[in-house]
Amino acid sequence: ESSFINYKVSFINYVFNHFNIKVPRSSYEFANVGSTIPLAESKKGDLILFTSTDSTERDIGHIGIVVSNDTG
Repeated sequence: ESSFINYKVSFINYVFNHFNIKVPRSSYEFANVGSTIPLAESKKGDLILFTSTDSTERDIGHIGIVVSNDTG
């Protein structure tokens, strides 16, 4: 079972900036950095990007932080 917490990108920025880690300012910009991995390989602290619940929307709109992953 995987668990993650859904945050606004502004909170993600706040947390990363606290640790002097530069990250994109918008969820859309996050889609252009990093790499894609299978969910089973995600680790605590990894970010998950996803679209809204509207299946016609394909733009990244939300970001989650993995808090646990027992699928791997």
